[in-house]
Amino acid sequence: MIVSNTGNKMESNQFIKELSEILKEMNLDVGNVEKLVKDAAFEEWTHTFSSKMPLTSVSQIRQVRLFCLITKVFGSKLPSEFQIARLFHITPSSARTLLANTLASYKSELDKAFISSVKSLLESAEKLKDGYRIKIDSSYVVSQMNSMLRLNKPDCEQIKRLNESTSYFKISNSAREYFLD
Repeated sequence: MIVSNTGNKMESNQFIKELSEILKEMNLDVGNVEKLVKDAAFEEWTHTFSSKMPLTSVSQIRQVRLFCLITKVFGSKLPSEFQIARLFHITPSSARTLLANTLASYKSELDKAFISSVKSLLESAEKLKDGYRIKIDSSYVVSQMNSMLRLNKPDCEQIKRLNESTSYFKISNSAREYFLD
């Protein structure tokens, strides 16, 4: 079950509290968190037992869980690697791998979520004299955006980190337009 692996009520309450904080950080509705978690748990259970291929590792179970959280709780918005690390009690590096594997495993279902998240980031970008300053909390998202630019718009400048910052990047006008179209 998504709420707690042990059924411990204390763990369930802590999970709900942590999830509520993350939803606030993402500017999402916190009003009905318990119902959203129940919906995600039911989706996870359904997916697990109706899957043609049995889940044989913890990473596969986490991928199903993250997929269900993204689609049922986060409203198809991608959480940051740090938020994933907090929810799953894993390292940021493991969270990056989990996000990458989940997006790869559920590519067709999560492509819209990825593009929607990118557009949301770009809409809040700050105009610079020669591009835009954008806050991206996921190195995986930056990597994927640069891959898409290399493949589909090779003449566009790649997204680059600004001044040794951990989360702020510069994106060119043409690259921004490409993602917003």
